[in-house]
Amino acid sequence: MKKISRYLLLAAVVMAVFAASGCARSDKDAVFDPDQSSIFVKKDGSVLSASVEHSDQNYYSEEELKSFMEGRLSEFNAAQGKESAAYNKEGAEKLPAAIVSCKVEGADGAKTVKSIVEYSSPEMLLALAGEIRDGEVKLAALATDSVENRLAAGDLVGSTFLDAKGNSVESGKITSQSKLRVVSSQGPALIQTEGKVLYRSEGCTLVDEYTVQTPEEGSSFIIFK
Repeated sequence: MKKISRYLLLAAVVMAVFAASGCARSDKDAVFDPDQSSIFVKKDGSVLSASVEHSDQNYYSEEELKSFMEGRLSEFNAAQGKESAAYNKEGAEKLPAAIVSCKVEGADGAKTVKSIVEYSSPEMLLALAGEIRDGEVKLAALATDSVENRLAAGDLVGSTFLDAKGNSVESGKITSQSKLRVVSSQGPALIQTEGKVLYRSEGCTLVDEYTVQTPEEGSSFIIFK
């Protein structure tokens, strides 16, 4: 179980640098079904993380994977003062961290292990990362809010932004669109947003119309609709 705990939980909070998302798309909003580890930010402020591992090892099964995750997340949620459970229930308050899916697919010697975890807020993703205390955790901050609220807090001012074509954008054009959503982060991560990315701060790489790779250092802002 040691190998399971290392790659699953660490990758589930996805703090490493990744190259591309390969996520399925709808015409309007993105669908989170990645083939690489990544973070998904929804319009309602909740976030998901995906751990996707391709391995030629056969030391885990789907049952073991699911059992481990259920136990670990139940403990985490109880420590946050919530129900000791690992799955969200329809109509109930969202748990701090909940399993969306755990799968082990493929033949022996060529398996893909994918787990998706949903968090009630970006803070809960970081809280789980903090419990792991591993050097591979690189994302120091993650938050999401409206442009309007971030402006009131003093963020966004002074940052240089690029549009989807890579052209520089006057800050006034962005700040006038106060209802747009902002993802702010520090450190490297592959971040997908539910709505299309309209602007990103300088230093971020636009992978596709929904996905951004943030740089190793400094603060990053992703603005989506």
